[in-house]
Amino acid sequence: MTPAGYRVLPAIYDRWQLTYGKDYSSLIFPRLLQTFRRYAIAASTLVDIACGTGSLALLLRPYGWHVMCVDASAGMVREARKKCTIHRPQITVSHQDMRQLRLRPRYNVATCMFDSVNHLTTLRDLRAAFGGISRALKHGGWFIFDVNNDLCFRTLWKGTQTVEHRAFTLHLESDYNIRERRAHSRVKLSWQGSHRRRVQEEVVTERCFSRAELKRTLDAAGFYVHSAEDFNFADVPGMAGLKTLWVAQKTNGR
Repeated sequence: MTPAGYRVLPAIYDRWQLTYGKDYSSLIFPRLLQTFRRYAIAASTLVDIACGTGSLALLLRPYGWHVMCVDASAGMVREARKKCTIHRPQITVSHQDMRQLRLRPRYNVATCMFDSVNHLTTLRDLRAAFGGISRALKHGGWFIFDVNNDLCFRTLWKGTQTVEHRAFTLHLESDYNIRERRAHSRVKLSWQGSHRRRVQEEVVTERCFSRAELKRTLDAAGFYVHSAEDFNFADVPGMAGLKTLWVAQKTNGR
């Protein structure tokens, strides 16, 4: 992912997700509610970092949450505003890079879902993001995020995949460098049309951070880690343990 975030995927992101039967926000939402119950986190204010098209905010809205949606991709922000503007001021959307957050007032909860943290490809970027999220939270605030772990990259980020939709064809060619702990997915989007076929391309890059790297960075940003649990994000055979859900709480007063 470039510093400006996704360029090609936003226009088809929701439709692409639904080709798998269910979008990721709907898949992770029950686990997020379970986390709220487990740690007695009451509905209040939440900032969703790397919000994508705003689907998670819409799921949270009926539960009484007031959500600020943040994404580095102008395209994602545009799509999120289309879906969420009707729900202002309970849901607001801001175009911001997670490494350079400017958020006021402070929030009670921050989420960063669907391996968005993996898009930070250096430890420097990871430190900048976690530091900014810490500053955006109240003392005692919660930071909940998931990452693709090494097993996920070894299992899923390889080979090619083609998604056929009546409006477009999406072709993904992925690879994972185990030594460098970096993954790439070359995205080729072909739009269907009666007169011409328009093609757009981009490369998505992710970094596999170790548990030790994530833990050290959270510690340095003033977080206490309550849990880091591997889980089956799709609840289907063969997907067990491919993602890790982290739950941390801000303990410093900065």
